[in-house]
Amino acid sequence: MNALLAKLTLSEVHRAELKAKRGFSDETINKLMFRSLPLTIPIEKEKYPFLFYKDRLKDKLLENNILIPYFSKDGVCTYVRPHKYHLADGKPTLYCDYILDKNKSSVVICESEFKAVALYQCGINAIGMNGIHSFIGKYRKELLDIVGQFKDKIVLLDTEIKDDIALLTYQADPVKRYDIEYANYIIAHITGAKVARLPTEWCIDGKIDCDTALAMGKTAQDFQEVIDKAMDKYDFKDTLSSEAKAIINRRVRKWQFMIKDHLLSEGWKGNEANRYIWKTMTKDGNEITHPISNFILKIHRNFMDKDHNLIREIYFTNEFGEKSPKFCMDA
Repeated sequence: MNALLAKLTLSEVHRAELKAKRGFSDETINKLMFRSLPLTIPIEKEKYPFLFYKDRLKDKLLENNILIPYFSKDGVCTYVRPHKYHLADGKPTLYCDYILDKNKSSVVICESEFKAVALYQCGINAIGMNGIHSFIGKYRKELLDIVGQFKDKIVLLDTEIKDDIALLTYQADPVKRYDIEYANYIIAHITGAKVARLPTEWCIDGKIDCDTALAMGKTAQDFQEVIDKAMDKYDFKDTLSSEAKAIINRRVRKWQFMIKDHLLSEGWKGNEANRYIWKTMTKDGNEITHPISNFILKIHRNFMDKDHNLIREIYFTNEFGEKSPKFCMDA
């Protein structure tokens, strides 16, 4: 596809937009070969079938937009897509091997291409997900295959203030209000990453992302300070409101049933995600596990009362790590 890119150009209007709105330098823009839409040159369907719907170019290629190329490590263009839109019918792709330095020990997981490019321009190793829900669902293995090559993993998604009715970002539906917080938590859970968050003080009209922050003048040092404050998923969840925690907990449970997978138990504190598990064997020798509770009982301490009876102080911990008040019972 490099031959196709060579025939396309980036308009001065789009170049100016990438510089002013995204903070990209001419060097970055040229190296990553962003191009302008609509496509106005003849395209051979035999060479680029995924650009076509039946016998005509797909509608999104005929709109005013920026075309984002995906490159392999050696600079071969393997895919293109208009900003915010998919073209191919196949699986989503992470952006991208070309900007990823696998000799570094850490990687930042971002929400899309432009966010990853902003960090790349600052010398920070990053990948972009062009569809969060795909990479926490059906295609989570593809995400794991990439980020699993790095010792340290950090999730850095957009920051949006959705609980302030005075802001344009306000979300009246509580279930949708914490989409980003939920995505942060699930990605951290799947990958073992820590969660970093862009400060709300950087927000414009209730929202901030990496490329907007770069355009605002934030520097590599500013981003690194954010990354250095990353916390594990449990500490991250503890920073949220009780409403957010409750919604995230329930969405996590729904996610587990959706993927029909036991990933949830991996990395969770406690026994099998703080649930009692019944294990059985099939006739062919395979082990099957069945959760039979949504809590486990834990002993805080043992002591003797005045009559020399053994007393245990215990509490319950549920599947979300929430603890009951402690109480005593005879041993």
